[in-house]
This record gives sequence, structure tokens and C-alpha cells, in this order.
Amino acid sequence: MLAIISDLHLTDGSTSTTIHPSAFDLLRQEIEAAARTNGAGKGNVRTVHLLLLGDIFDLVRTDWWFRRDASGRENAPWESRPWNGDLDPETAMNRDSVGVGRQYDAILRGILDHPSTKGFIDAIKGLATSDAVPELQITYVIGNHDRALNNFPGLQQTIQAALTEEIALKGNKVEFKPSFTDPAYAVAARHGHEWEDNCHARLLLQKVLQKRRKWDPLDPAINRVQNLGEVITSELMSGLVWRVRQADDPDLTDIVKHADLLRPATDVFQWIEWQARSRKLKKSQKELLAQSLSESIAGVVDSAFGRLWDRATTDLLVSGDLVDRLELVRSRLRASGYDGLRKCVKLLVLVSNFASAVAPGKAEDYQGAKEEFKRLDPGIQYLVYGHTHRARHDHLSGTVDGRVQMYLNTGTYLPLLETTDDGKGFAQSNQMTLAFFYNREEDTEDRADKGPTMALWNGIKRKQYVTR
Repeated sequence: MLAIISDLHLTDGSTSTTIHPSAFDLLRQEIEAAARTNGAGKGNVRTVHLLLLGDIFDLVRTDWWFRRDASGRENAPWESRPWNGDLDPETAMNRDSVGVGRQYDAILRGILDHPSTKGFIDAIKGLATSDAVPELQITYVIGNHDRALNNFPGLQQTIQAALTEEIALKGNKVEFKPSFTDPAYAVAARHGHEWEDNCHARLLLQKVLQKRRKWDPLDPAINRVQNLGEVITSELMSGLVWRVRQADDPDLTDIVKHADLLRPATDVFQWIEWQARSRKLKKSQKELLAQSLSESIAGVVDSAFGRLWDRATTDLLVSGDLVDRLELVRSRLRASGYDGLRKCVKLLVLVSNFASAVAPGKAEDYQGAKEEFKRLDPGIQYLVYGHTHRARHDHLSGTVDGRVQMYLNTGTYLPLLETTDDGKGFAQSNQMTLAFFYNREEDTEDRADKGPTMALWNGIKRKQYVTR
């Protein structure tokens, strides 16, 4: 049996919402139940293969970068961070790979100490020792928020030790891969960030770093190269929370801490302005927001990587050049404070509406799945992505004998915050998506076909949990 989950975004909890540990107990129960239905007393399920489809351990969503030790020294001074200093043209990261590796190692160890992560690891241990799971295999497909795992094998070893400590995986180690294919289940899978320009470095390589080579977006070598999304998450999103928290305003901190749940993430300025307007924030709070935003944006656009990235994209606002949009917001904030943010929000909404009118219905993950199916072996029926935080399934084609080309997205376990259809506000829901696949020897009861079978479970819960 193959079980696929993605986008847990386990963090140290410093700048983002984390998954309530009870979700992982439910996850374990569901996987056990699926294995037991086809395995207990029948012996059909001999192995449960758990596929972690990227962004499991989030190595960039933290204020570790800004914290200071007892002597007042920053954990990671500005010039030493992965996106600053002298950038290596092979990875677009700070050439001090030893120092950068230590930074990510410290962040990962903080993640492993968090209650949510411990809940996840307990679920893995529970599966490995369950009588419903004769053998457990784990494959970890690396995404974009955990992209640094491609550069530092020591991080992979730390995760492997954490997931297998005190449990017997019967000789199987956690295997790390850029993508996954198993013909026995008619499944191919990858994280899916490969199709989103701001979360993937193909254009940076093709237009700036290695122009002589034509880069295929699915070339796994690209995932060794830093991308803009990592810098935005670290400097802008995490930096904003850290700066607001320094002012000792818990309510305002809670507002900006939830902003990282937004999809699309570029709605962050609309979200902040909506919160400020709806909650009737004080003038001092609005100015704190404006100042913190301006400084956090500077961390992106003034970084060595931000300047490098800007060379790879056009300067047309509608084209999606995110660095230029951030520079626009910063200039308005510097000139007019919070009033500048309100003006920017109106402009960005107009730009977004215009772009949607020019290219209606474009979804990078869906279009990418259609493109990838053209490359896959005809025996693959299911193509699975994560990344977007929006669970979905689409039948791209079907035949009279029941074969399909089906795209599935495994969503996220984090709460999802989205613009409402009326365009006047935002709404949040907790999610949990599981995809199960069975080969012809595992799912044998009451079936008329001979091919692999699939079950997709997507749960949504409206409940606000106590922050941990």
C-alpha cells in the first residue's frame, strides 16, 4: 500500500502556525485502518510505503535568522545568511557552505524539538510498531521549503535518525528523492514547485547563471539552486513577525503570524490591510506595521540574491516580477507610511485582476501536470503533486476500459487562508488530505478490474486551535 501526504511545514513555531499534534494521531489511525482493511487476516498488505511529498520540515519559516544570543550577537548576521555574501553561481547560495550548513542544522534541530514535530514522529513510530503494518518504508521527496536538504546531506541524516530512532524499519532507511515513480501503483509524484517560477530557479539559471544551457524545468539539478520564495519566507514573512513581536504587541503579532497561511502568498499585503481596517488598529499599530513591512521587504530586495534574481525577470509589473512589486510597496511605505500600503493594495488588486483577464484560469500546477503526463510512461495513471496547499483532483483523460490520466494534489495539513469569493475578506479552514494506492495483489475484494486502485480523502475542519 502506498500512502501519500505533503506540506506539513513542521517548524519551530516562532513565526508561523503549526499543526496541532492531534492531527498526526488521526493520520496514523487512518493509515492503519486502510492497511488493516486490506491486510489484517488477509495478508494482502505486506508493506506500507509512506511517501512524504515535500515541504515536511520547513527550514526557512523561522525567526532564528534574527535572534540574538546572550552576548547580543545575531544567530545569522546579515552578510552570513544563505542569500547574502558572495553567491556561488552553482547554487546561488553564500559560498560559505560550512557556515550556511550550520545555520540550517540549528534550525532543523529547533524544528525537531517542537511538540508538533514530536507528534508527527510519534505517529511514524506508531505505524512502525502496529500489527496492521508488517513493514514500513518511507520515501521523502524534497520540496521548496526543505530544498536545502539537496545541498546538505547531514540534514538528511538528522531527519533519518529522528524518524527511525527506537523503531525497527526492518533494514529500510528513509530514502530522499527529487521525484517518485512506482509502476505497480501506476503512480508518479513530485512536490510540484517545479512549475512555479518564484519557487524554482530555472529562469535564474537560464537567464543569468548558466545561459549556455537549456534547462528543463524538471531537471533535478535545479533543486540545488536557491529560489526567491525561500528568501521571501525567511526575510519578509518571518522577519515581519519578528519585528512586530519586538514591540510587545501580541495581537498584532498574531495577525502577521497568520499571514504565512495565505494562498496565494502574494495576497499578504491585502490581508494585512484588511486586518488593520477590520480590527480598527490604532495609528501607532499601523505605523509599526508599515515600518516593519518596509524593513522586512528590504531584507529581500537589498539582499545579494534579490539583486541577482531581479536580473532574471522583466521589469513589467503585470509580468509577475515579484522583486519589482516588492520595491514598489517599499517605496510607497517609505514615502507615505501606512497610507502608502493602502494605495499599494488597490494597485496590486488592479494588476492581479488585469493579469487574470489576460490569462484566465491559469494554474501552474494543473498546466504542469498536463505537460508532465506527456513525458510519462503510458502505464502511469496517477500524477500527484503537493505545494499549492489546495487539494484537488482532475481527470485529464479516460478510456472505455476504465484507465485514466488523473492529476491529484495532496493539499496541506496547515490551515489554509484564502480570499473569499466576494473579494471583501478572507476565510480559514483546517485541512487534511490523504491519498492511498493499492496494487492488484493488495486490493482484491469485490473488484472487477485488474489495475491499481486509488482512494483520496480530503477533510476540512472549521475550528480554531490553541496556538502551540
